Amino acid sequence: MKRPNLLLLLIFLLNLGIRLYLSLKTGSFSSGESYFSLRVIESIFQNGLPMYYDELSFSGRNYVYMPLFYYISSIFSLIPLGLKIILQVIISSLTFIIYYFSYSITNDKRSSLVAALIGSFIPITYSLTVNQVMPYILFLPLILIIYFLIPGLDEKKHVNLFIILTLILVLTDAASFVLLFTLLVYSLFVFLDYFKIDRLKKEILMFVFFLVLIINFLVFKGVLVEYGLNLTGHNFQDFNFLEILYLIGLPLLIFGISGIYYGLTKYHDEKIFVLISAILGIMLMITLKMINIKEGVGLLSICLAVLAAISIKKTYEYLSMTKFEDVKPVLNIFFIIMILVLSIIPAVTSVNYFNEKDLNDLEWARDNVYEKVVMVSPAEEGSLITYIANKTNVIDEIFLLAPNPDERLEDVNTAFGTWSESSALRIFKKYNATYIYLSDFGKDRYQIGRLLYGENKQCFRRERESIYKIVC
Repeated sequence: MKRPNLLLLLIFLLNLGIRLYLSLKTGSFSSGESYFSLRVIESIFQNGLPMYYDELSFSGRNYVYMPLFYYISSIFSLIPLGLKIILQVIISSLTFIIYYFSYSITNDKRSSLVAALIGSFIPITYSLTVNQVMPYILFLPLILIIYFLIPGLDEKKHVNLFIILTLILVLTDAASFVLLFTLLVYSLFVFLDYFKIDRLKKEILMFVFFLVLIINFLVFKGVLVEYGLNLTGHNFQDFNFLEILYLIGLPLLIFGISGIYYGLTKYHDEKIFVLISAILGIMLMITLKMINIKEGVGLLSICLAVLAAISIKKTYEYLSMTKFEDVKPVLNIFFIIMILVLSIIPAVTSVNYFNEKDLNDLEWARDNVYEKVVMVSPAEEGSLITYIANKTNVIDEIFLLAPNPDERLEDVNTAFGTWSESSALRIFKKYNATYIYLSDFGKDRYQIGRLLYGENKQCFRRERESIYKIVC
């Protein structure tokens, strides 16, 4: 095996090994959306169809989503630890995709390897995909392969593969709208004569554009009527600019943004314009609230990782023309240390877990609390209430088509954050809630050490460490 291929394999194995360690160190998953996915998978096994109505979520609501990922995951779930292992193998394939995409632009194996290393350990993608069960894990590799295939369509390369992967993408996640916005910006570059494409390629891209548009419209037409372009159904996540910068990683920001500059000024490669079109399209979707902020930034980061190879190559070329030529081995070590400190360590520490004792409390509630009760929790833990405790929640993280999600979010935030017992009781009565779930996550979320009004034993009886019963 040639040395670059061996190094690439080692990067992949390092990425996969860390991901598997972080995923397998616990028997639980790291997000409410993962537990929602488990409920959909259970529905497929029980009824042959995904769950489109849920009497437990928001005390009863409808869903709309693309089903393919859940059917695929249901197959993986038949294998012991299949969901934890196979999904991490899929997302780890980004190492290879980023490398070959970068190499097709730079024709330089060294810079492509560094880009693959940086792209393999982006903190925000670790945060969103490690120990998770969500369509985003399949979406990321698919969309990057599709971007890779676009420039070769005028040579009739891989046309059938391009169309098949696009169809899989659109049936995987509503985030396939990203491809539409990418093609719109890409068309603008063509119109401005940055590069030319032939008639066949135009027809293929137009076909794909309308294929994605029509399928999404047929599935989400009710959502588009009710919410307009806001496909997140009002995103409750707070936007923290500094946190986003940290989760992207400093090496990626430096080399990625520099790569955009060199790509626009020194290169006229269509592949670069495809990636820049994707970045601009993602930024527009985030602005229009058509995509979850962190998921959008995660995809943007993957595109930056490919473009980073350009500026990394330029750095090596500059050193070759100076007296620093002899320090290239030192530079390689510096790159590795910088990536370790500023990317790999933040990536590993970005992965969060639910407290196992809190999850055990929910299992206790499933076995010991009357089935029809309503339990209040932070929105991010709502799907834990429905999946583990098998109880009705007031709110969860799936806002699309949910009844009054903004009002419920405000009420729940008030109930956990207030000192006023009367205000909290009024909210609990409004939603017929008789149990409260306050885990370590909830305490961190609301920056409280306990339920602020929970000392009144005439109204609140502590059943477990994280579960209170409302008795007045």
